[in-house]
Amino acid sequence: MSVVVQDQKSNKFISSVISAASQGAAGAIIGALLASVTDPVTNRVLVKRMTISQALAEVDSKQCFEYFKTTLPTNFIKFPLFEVLNEITSKLDIPPTLKGVVAGALFTTATLPLTNYRYCKSVQEEVSMTSPKLWKAYLPTVIRDIIYANSRNAVAAAVARAYPELSKTTSGRIIAMFITVVAACIISSPGNEWRGYTLQPADKRKPVHEFFQLERYLRSTLIGAIVMGTSLGIATVVGPPVQRTLPYLADKRVFAALIAIGLAYKYEQQK
Repeated sequence: MSVVVQDQKSNKFISSVISAASQGAAGAIIGALLASVTDPVTNRVLVKRMTISQALAEVDSKQCFEYFKTTLPTNFIKFPLFEVLNEITSKLDIPPTLKGVVAGALFTTATLPLTNYRYCKSVQEEVSMTSPKLWKAYLPTVIRDIIYANSRNAVAAAVARAYPELSKTTSGRIIAMFITVVAACIISSPGNEWRGYTLQPADKRKPVHEFFQLERYLRSTLIGAIVMGTSLGIATVVGPPVQRTLPYLADKRVFAALIAIGLAYKYEQQK
């Protein structure tokens, strides 16, 4: 009897992980489409401290299309990986704050090269897969991701307690996820600002008092938070159909193959 119960728990856990992965995959597609337009703008706002109009003047449709070739494969690795790590660590028998530390640290360590590669591409900065730039800003990024993981779990729980009926409707699930992600992005935004400061080229680095200004902070934080919240909010609806139409995603070999294909694609781009 205990074996049956254990199998049921195992199947339920695997199902929850696959569900998280499919939601992440759906969010990856939506996020890639949005990011191909918004990243080139928001990264200029975040790191170069441009105004939105200045950033828009530097970005054209051709650049957005070329950048989409970067956002899609990197999102297919990053989005599902975070959702899976967050789901797995939520089941660990450790204090809630440590769950966010584990998820954030693992996620950053695994994906920082992709994150920095993507940043360089968004601002048309030359970078190779062996460049030391790929490990730049590790500390601020890992701190940002740890705060984000902890805040997201805490906000999600608070929203569920305050509005228990919200998750019963499609629009309610979108709203709940949007609120949760936007709040988590805002809470973790000091780490993101620190990351932006660290990513500045040494020869063009702005002094602290000039870089950290309230108007610039609010501008970069709100744009980034709304894009991320929209991506994952819509993904809560798109995710389940994706899971139903991709039944073989439950096979861990298929999921591993998808990640391998994404990495191979990026490698080929660098040849």
